[in-house]
Amino acid sequence: MISEKNAALCGIAILSSLFLCAPLVGFADVIYLKNGRSLEGIVEKEDENSVVVNIGAGTTTLYKTEIDHIQRDSTEERKGLEKEWGMKYFANPEFTPSRFQDLAADFRRLEQSRLNAVKSKRERDNVLSSIGRREDDLEQLRQEILPYNEKIGEIDPDENVRAYNEAVSKYNSLANQIQEKLEEVDDLKSQLQDFDKKILAYSDNLNTVTSQFRQALKESKGKLTEKEQLFLQLLQVKIEQMREDFTAVFVNYRQDETGIVVNVLLNETLSADFVVDTGATLVVLAEHIANKIGIFPGKQERLLSITLGDGREVDAYPVVLESVKVGQAEVKNVRAAVLLDVEAMDIDGLLGMSFLEHFAVKIDGKSKKLILEELGL
Repeated sequence: MISEKNAALCGIAILSSLFLCAPLVGFADVIYLKNGRSLEGIVEKEDENSVVVNIGAGTTTLYKTEIDHIQRDSTEERKGLEKEWGMKYFANPEFTPSRFQDLAADFRRLEQSRLNAVKSKRERDNVLSSIGRREDDLEQLRQEILPYNEKIGEIDPDENVRAYNEAVSKYNSLANQIQEKLEEVDDLKSQLQDFDKKILAYSDNLNTVTSQFRQALKESKGKLTEKEQLFLQLLQVKIEQMREDFTAVFVNYRQDETGIVVNVLLNETLSADFVVDTGATLVVLAEHIANKIGIFPGKQERLLSITLGDGREVDAYPVVLESVKVGQAEVKNVRAAVLLDVEAMDIDGLLGMSFLEHFAVKIDGKSKKLILEELGL
């Protein structure tokens, strides 16, 4: 749970909870339709051709030709239903106190941004799974192409044209497949940015509405009508429920000439200082760090080319880390790369997107904290 949540809401007045503790049970007019279905609400208007029914969130119009009969309830029962609707749809304009209409409108936009974030989270998870499958395919293709690369170098094309051409043809076929997979991965990764924006928008909107709510309480100075008090109470409950959607980890960082540096726990055994690098596709380890956690990739074939921040391209070996943990934020089975060129990187490693892509990443420069926020829905 967001560790700063209680602090963010600290000082909020605890309003009367009587309305929440005793849920209302309202009754409604029941419109029985000729197709066997029925609709509950309050009949607001009726003429010889149609009936307008308030269903709480709005109104709907039914034609008399569709209706079999209407069972009407008493005035007192309707009042109970209207009161129940006032709690359920408290942020709708018709139920919101006039002084809080702007706050209610912002809350309705917050609800929409939540729906967008939930949908984006689901789609984002699917895209990440697709990326993982294609990267597995890439790994397999890279393993398959290596023998043909060696074979081409070993065959004399003048002495064995057929074998040489076959090796080249197979190499080119695999190289084309690798290129297609790389393009598919790049396309999928480009989609992640839009999903991240929508998730971040929900988080930002939630913080904005929380601040507006605190300000509304402060400005009211306790002078609230019963309706205004109920509105703020219901809004507080909704805000607290929404904050439960997020899990966030706040991690101290330092900043030097290499960038923002955080402490990282690798494979639950070794702590190292990594530079946060959203431009790096993978988590990148210096060779001496990899060796300390029992990874010795020196005998593997070179399969990756990593572009560093200064533009240099260096050779690296792909590995999979059992876990990468920053503060309390942990990701298992993280794709990474090990650099063997000692001079290529004078730091322990780069915290790249194979870890960061699991979170909405924020930097609080004032408090010197890296915020890794995850939507848990």
